[in-house]
Amino acid sequence: MTIQALFSSMFLGGTDKLLQLMEEKLVKEDCLEISWAESDLYFEQFPIGAPLETLLGRNHKSALSKSFFKAKSDFVKQPIPEMAVAQVL
Repeated sequence: MTIQALFSSMFLGGTDKLLQLMEEKLVKEDCLEISWAESDLYFEQFPIGAPLETLLGRNHKSALSKSFFKAKSDFVKQPIPEMAVAQVL
């Protein structure tokens, strides 16, 4: 029997900062820098470069509904300035 496990994660910061924090064997080529909104598409297993409008047409029968998925998010505790939201998008 062979078992394969894949671990995807998200780091809120640039690749260079991540590489400084991580231990050996992580290389820049293994990283993908995308916006927070694009990360939702990535974790829903849409192809890289899929338009953000794809999120508007999602239903609950996504690719992830067929597999186990666990996530943890931090929630906004103070209003985010409009300028900061524009930078994320």
